[in-house]
Amino acid sequence: MGVVIKQSFWGALFAYIGVALGFFNTIVLRPAYLELDQIGLFTLVVSNALLVTPFITLGMPGTYIRYFPFLKENQELDTKFYSLQLLVIIFGCALTGIVVYFTEDYITGYFSENSPKYYQFIYVSLIILIFQTLYSQLQSYSRVHLNVIVPTALKEVYLRIGNIILILTFSAGFIDFDTMIYSLILVYGSSLAILIVYLFTKYPIKITFRVFDIPMLWIRKMIYFGGYNLLLVGSNSIYGNISFMMIPAMIGDDANGIYATCFYIGIVIEMPKRSMVQIISPILSREFKNNNLVEVNALYKRAAESLSVIATIFLLGVLVNLSDLFELIPKGGSISQGFYVVLFVAFAKLIDLTFSFNSEILIYSKYYKWNLYMFVATAALMFVLNYWWLPVWGINGAGLAFLISTTLFNFAKFLFLYWKYKFFPFTFGHLKLLVLALVLGIGAYYVPLTLPPLFNMIIRSILISILYLGMVYKLKISSDVNGIIKTISKKYLGIEF
Repeated sequence: MGVVIKQSFWGALFAYIGVALGFFNTIVLRPAYLELDQIGLFTLVVSNALLVTPFITLGMPGTYIRYFPFLKENQELDTKFYSLQLLVIIFGCALTGIVVYFTEDYITGYFSENSPKYYQFIYVSLIILIFQTLYSQLQSYSRVHLNVIVPTALKEVYLRIGNIILILTFSAGFIDFDTMIYSLILVYGSSLAILIVYLFTKYPIKITFRVFDIPMLWIRKMIYFGGYNLLLVGSNSIYGNISFMMIPAMIGDDANGIYATCFYIGIVIEMPKRSMVQIISPILSREFKNNNLVEVNALYKRAAESLSVIATIFLLGVLVNLSDLFELIPKGGSISQGFYVVLFVAFAKLIDLTFSFNSEILIYSKYYKWNLYMFVATAALMFVLNYWWLPVWGINGAGLAFLISTTLFNFAKFLFLYWKYKFFPFTFGHLKLLVLALVLGIGAYYVPLTLPPLFNMIIRSILISILYLGMVYKLKISSDVNGIIKTISKKYLGIEF
C-alpha cells in the first residue's frame, strides 16, 4: 500500500505542476511571443497528432493493463502478448504513414483555405503521432508495475518545459517559427527515448518475434477488449480535440489560437476531479464487487456535493475575474473575443463535476458497455454541432457545441443510472449552492473596482472566497467540505468551529 500512496502522491504532484506550467505557457508565453495565427498553427500540429493517437494504438495499452493480472502468472505468455501488441502498433504506425503519404493532397486541400501553412507540417504531426503511440504502449508497461511517476513527469512536466524552451528560444531570435515547429519532433522524441531507457534499465523487458503460437483465446481477448478500448479512448479523443482540428480548417489559425487559449482557461475547473478519480475508482470497484449498491449511491451523492462546491468556487473565480484577466494577459484584447468560449467551457465542466463520477460508476458496473455507446454518440454529436455552428457562430459555436455535448452526455448517464439502480446524486444542498453562486457571482462581478487588473483580481478572489466558503459552511452543503474547513481552520488558523 505504501507504494500505491507514494506513486499517487508524486503522480498527482507532477500533474498539478504540469497544469501550472501549461497555464503559464498558454496564458502568458504564447500570447506574449506568438501571433494568434501562430498559436493556432502550433496547437493544430500537436492536437492533430493527439487526436489520431488513440486510433493507432488500437486499444492495446488498455488491453494490456486489463489482462496483466492473468498474464503475469505466465512469463512466456506475457512476453509474447506484449510483443504482439508492439508489432500491431508498429504495423498501425506504418500503415498510417502510408495513408498520410497517399492522402497528402487531400489533407492539404482540407486546410488550404484557412490554414494554408499546415501542409508544411503534416509530417511533424505524423511523427509526433508515432512517438505518442509508442509512448502510450510503453506507459502501460510502467503502469502495470505500479510505476506512474516517471511517465507522468515526462508527459505532464517534461513536454511542457520543452514547449516553453522552444517558445523562449524563438522569442530570443535563435530560431524562426518554422524551426520551432520542427523542433517539436525533438521534444516528443526525447520524451519517448527517456522512457525507453528508463524502462529497459529498471525492468527486464523482453521482446520476442515468436508471437504466432499465442493461444487463440488470448488473441480473441486482445481483439475484443482492444476494440472496445479503441472506441472508448478514440471517442474521448474526438470529444476533447476535434474542435482544434475543425476550427483552423473552417475558420483560420488565428481563431484556433483564441479558442485554444480560452478553452484552457475554462478547462482548469475540472482539475479537482482528475485527482479524486484515482481515489474513488478502486472504492467503486470494491463496492460493486461486493454488490453494495447503497454505498455506491452514498458515494455518488457525497462526491456530487463536494465536487459541486469545489467546481463552483473555481467557476466564480474564473468568471468574475475574466475581464481583468483579458486586460492582464498579452494580446488580451484579441483573445477576449473568446469570452463566451470560456463561459461555455467553464459551465460544461461545472455540469460535468456536478454530475459526479457517473462515468466511473458505469465503468465498474455490469453495464460498462453503455459508457462506450454514450461516448461514441457524444463524439459524433460534437463533430456534427461543430460542422453546423462553426461557419455561423465561429469559435463561440465550438464552445457551445462543447457545452451541449457535455451536458447531454452527463444527463444521459444520470438517467441510465437512475433507471437501472435508482441512483440519484442531487440533494437540497445543490439548490442552496445554486442560489449562493448566483448571489455572489452577480455581486462580485459588479463590485466597482478601479484598481489595476491584478489587484482587482486579488481583491475579488479574496472577498468571494471568504464569503463563499463561509456560507457553504453555514448552509452545510457538503459534510466533507465542512470537515476540510474545520481541519484547516483548526490546524493553520487556530480557529475552532
